[in-house]
Amino acid sequence: MAKQPNEQTHGASSSQPAAQTLPGMEGVGKLPADLVRATIHRRLTLRDALPDDPEFKKNYRFLWEWMSFTDVSDEKAKERSTLIVKIAEGAWSIAMTDASMAATLAVSGPTLHGCLERLDELLGDPDAPWVPSRKKEARLKDRKKK
Repeated sequence: MAKQPNEQTHGASSSQPAAQTLPGMEGVGKLPADLVRATIHRRLTLRDALPDDPEFKKNYRFLWEWMSFTDVSDEKAKERSTLIVKIAEGAWSIAMTDASMAATLAVSGPTLHGCLERLDELLGDPDAPWVPSRKKEARLKDRKKK
């Protein structure tokens, strides 16, 4: 049986369909498994990557630090804080939840911008009114071994 010009043989099996390169995936490979491996690698890599947002970092310095900081020691890591934004009863409400501290800091107000500014101020205050969680304990997570 003669090979077609665009066919590839891999191992003993020649039942694979003719390989095609998807647009934007030219460097990945030609087999479906190559695409799956590249996608999984990308998801694992991006899961811990921080988006580049210089304006946010400049305007809300403490908020950015709380949301992005994870490095505590060689053995322990802090989970990133979660920011929840919602509208309730005609007002904006923003809550910063820090799983490592098992606590939440919340503000509400008439504008989103005002809430972000107030939360940023509170996060820079060592006496901020954090509300401890009744269901969880404060703890750091073990750092993954490399």
